[in-house]
Amino acid sequence: MIPRIRTSTKLILSMIIVFSTISAQPKLSFHLGGGFYSPSLGYLDPDSNNV
Repeated sequence: MIPRIRTSTKLILSMIIVFSTISAQPKLSFHLGGGFYSPSLGYLDPDSNNV
């Protein structure tokens, strides 16, 4: 009975780790460049292009 409990506990813990890793990944639109994120500091400081 004890080895079965250890096996099921390891299985549950590994499934929790796998699901938390999958859900923590960034969204697909961020990787494809869907226009939601454009890192540009030129809008903040007008003199930033005159380096």
